[in-house]
Amino acid sequence: MRIFFFAVTIILLQSMTYGVVKGVQWWAGSRTATQKRTIMIAFFAFSNGLLLLTMLGLSKLGFRLMATWQALMWFFIMAMLATGLINAVVSKFFDAFYRKTFYQKFGVKALILSLFLAIIGTAIYNAYTPTVRHIQLTVNQPLAKPIKIAMVADLHLGVLVGNRQLDKLTAILQQQKPELLLIPGDVLDDDTEYYDRENMHLAMSKLVKTVPLGVYATLGNHDVYGHQQQI
Repeated sequence: MRIFFFAVTIILLQSMTYGVVKGVQWWAGSRTATQKRTIMIAFFAFSNGLLLLTMLGLSKLGFRLMATWQALMWFFIMAMLATGLINAVVSKFFDAFYRKTFYQKFGVKALILSLFLAIIGTAIYNAYTPTVRHIQLTVNQPLAKPIKIAMVADLHLGVLVGNRQLDKLTAILQQQKPELLLIPGDVLDDDTEYYDRENMHLAMSKLVKTVPLGVYATLGNHDVYGHQQQI
């Protein structure tokens, strides 16, 4: 399973890097073959350098940098796709504006950069702003009474998510009053170092006590980098 995960990661990494390279080459105004080759080599060397560092397990920082780099590349690709869609609409319905030199030379590049930064800001906001959604399910077995189940995915406890977020989650559960809590994977970011250092078990104990029928969790891909037994 781990070999399959790494194979998929490698394929996705090369594809994303290539897409970003083509976008950066255009955005930077690369005209010569040397400029394009330099950008291509630099991006692929950086991406695969982080991948090698992660696979060798020489540094936990390598994994975090790798995950951040992949996210940033995906955000840039989304910004490029959104810009392409916007340009298609503008060129079709506002042809005169689209053909203005200023927009063609600077407007499109500014649009990509603005969308890229907006996506990053939105992602950070969403990561720290939990959204509660209610879903009603009907099971094919009789129940003595309806049961309220809470499901919380991708806690990623560690450097960026800690006691404050756990306390916020506890407050949400106290308000919602579920009887059972499910945590399907990615409980910690990759190890227990920061969890232990910040005594997150105290906040986690408060969380567990809010649910009368208990908490059931599974490991996710971020939980299986050497500390799965501790997690």
